[in-house]
Amino acid sequence: MIELLNFSHLVESCHHADTFAEVVLQQVTQPLAKTIIYQLTFDPEVKKIILVGGVVNSLHPHFYNALIDNFNNSAASDRDCFPN
Repeated sequence: MIELLNFSHLVESCHHADTFAEVVLQQVTQPLAKTIIYQLTFDPEVKKIILVGGVVNSLHPHFYNALIDNFNNSAASDRDCFPN
């Protein structure tokens, strides 16, 4: 495990498939995933959501994968709330 002392350490750790760094990224992207889900719930006609910037670009594709995992986890937990 590489120490996560700053952002560049997080990027390096994600690129080396460090488990702790991936967990950190999952936790960091969870609120963003929920916010996007809420936005799409309130306005389903949204055509695009564009994420840009240093964090998104530096952690690509890890950031995207963590965000998708959080979307899937959120959908799974929502299904559990509504029994058949």
